[in-house]
Amino acid sequence: MPLSRPAPTRETATTAQAALVAASFAMLLAGSNAVYPLLPVYRDMLGLEPFVLSLTFTLYVVVLVVALFALARPRFTRHAAPLLLTSLSMMIVSDLLMAHTEEAFILIGRALGGIAGGLGTGAASALVVAAIGARGRAVTATGNTAGGVLGFAGSQLVVAFLAEGAPQAVFLSHAAVVGALLIATCVVLWKCRETNRVVLITVPGLLAWRASTDPRCGCSSRAPSHGPASAWLLSSALPCSRNCTSLSYKPSARSSCSVPAPLLS
Repeated sequence: MPLSRPAPTRETATTAQAALVAASFAMLLAGSNAVYPLLPVYRDMLGLEPFVLSLTFTLYVVVLVVALFALARPRFTRHAAPLLLTSLSMMIVSDLLMAHTEEAFILIGRALGGIAGGLGTGAASALVVAAIGARGRAVTATGNTAGGVLGFAGSQLVVAFLAEGAPQAVFLSHAAVVGALLIATCVVLWKCRETNRVVLITVPGLLAWRASTDPRCGCSSRAPSHGPASAWLLSSALPCSRNCTSLSYKPSARSSCSVPAPLLS
């Protein structure tokens, strides 16, 4: 009888999720920072005026801030996995547009990059914390810094060697890396889908939102709809007097990931 291949351990699955999601987030930041060393190349090749060059930065930041603001509500936390995968897909499209040395493609690509960054920032943080607990915050912060440095330094190095061919080399290679991460992250998130659903739905802010919207919960302590952010965060962290956590789902036996104890305690 042939020996069956042993199933991956839960620790391996959660570690893989944390590593892949952190790497994906770092590559999102790398793509957004890779454009800055290329601005002189765009200026020389396209004859872009300073206003258009500055618009590549302004457009990205404005779209990024709008996306972050729109996704700031706790109810989006439970959709972290599809949000991250969508952001990676949009970054690939952004890379393909940025590889074209035409003004319209560059501006559209920067706008899509801002949307991708907005979709992926909170989603990546939530998924890393869901995989390895509170220390995932430090991992995400490290990926943020590493991605920015990697994107800027790598793009500068390519510009030094390829000059006019740098935009295509930078963004096509970045799109290939992001595409590989997208496929690998899809596989891992699918394996951990049950556990992620449980963990992401039990974060304090989301529990407060569920308590205020789910008709099955008769909790009278709802998060305030206005007032300072500190008051909202405090109310979100308070336990429900009628045990709203009972609305959470139980993990399935099919899940290959473990639930970090600090998140469910």
